[in-house]
Amino acid sequence: MTVTRADGSTASVGAYGSYIFYNDICYRAEYEPSEALNAFGNSFLTELPDKGTPPETEESLSTSNNDVPEPSSYYFEAQYIRTNGYVDGASYPVVTLIESKEELDAYYEANRDRYDLERHDAVYSDQTIGFLDACDRYDKEYFDEERNLVLILLEEPSGSNRHEITDVRRNDKGEWVITIDRILPECGTDDMAEWHLFLEIQMGNVISRDDTIIVNLKNTGSTSAVMDENYPIKITSGESSIYPYPHFKYSEDWTGEGFLCADGVPVGMTLSEFLAEDLLPAVPYSDDFAVTYAENVTFRSINLYNTAFELLGNLFDFADLSTLEAGEYYLGIVVNEQGAYIEEAKQYECTGWECLFRLIVK
Repeated sequence: MTVTRADGSTASVGAYGSYIFYNDICYRAEYEPSEALNAFGNSFLTELPDKGTPPETEESLSTSNNDVPEPSSYYFEAQYIRTNGYVDGASYPVVTLIESKEELDAYYEANRDRYDLERHDAVYSDQTIGFLDACDRYDKEYFDEERNLVLILLEEPSGSNRHEITDVRRNDKGEWVITIDRILPECGTDDMAEWHLFLEIQMGNVISRDDTIIVNLKNTGSTSAVMDENYPIKITSGESSIYPYPHFKYSEDWTGEGFLCADGVPVGMTLSEFLAEDLLPAVPYSDDFAVTYAENVTFRSINLYNTAFELLGNLFDFADLSTLEAGEYYLGIVVNEQGAYIEEAKQYECTGWECLFRLIVK
């Protein structure tokens, strides 16, 4: 609703649960909703001139909850906690809705052996506070106030990548869309990193178990300026930069009735053809070796081949490249490109690429 101030200006006032809105800014009430809203309205009544036109009554102020439209986006707070760990075959992002202190404790117990979920006595430049340190603010009182907590688990191919949740809203289908900026530096470290993002929506427990939650990852920083849209990844090493050849590895496409899955030809059967056509670029290995990913592209693994096109092994950390003996190798960086979200299946379409190039180690 709208109230008139003493100076003739107007202000928008409303309530939703235990929250008060004043000119589209959300304030959390310390009292019961009706009392808080009455007090808020009275602050305007006392400012009206003696002969001014009064606004709506206090009763209408305290019962206006149903007149407040659902906001286009929601106020929120967030914590970003690095929780390194590797889980073979895991897919990211993983979204978990937490509705009680008991559920948060259960999440910790179920995942403590997979990720670093302990406290951090000291926080260094490449770390954050610990998972349990972040959990301290989510006690029984927090959940008794009917407040949601959403945990978002992400994996990054570089520990230098950071995150910022920039928007939380419902789309026209009633789905929750959480937009997260991946902040990518010009040059990043080559260590894998997992992150837990704690999202607190400042409007009570508005998310339910049956709601669909979509994580929208967007790259910011240097990526958009340096990436060629025709390639999933770009590699920089020393003064060299290349775009590895993207070889189709797999796909999962929605047909309307189910997912159609396809696998590509194994690299070992076609690598010689790639060389004959001069499709594979070469790059010397350097200590500053780094990979930049296109939007919606995430790292899966590294396939290491010798010059006879024989698979030497699978790697999961770019730091392992520093242990290679001098010589020439063929590498295939396997990445997953996320496609459209299929509401009916609660799953994304995807395409896998093995990005091939020649690595020279001196």
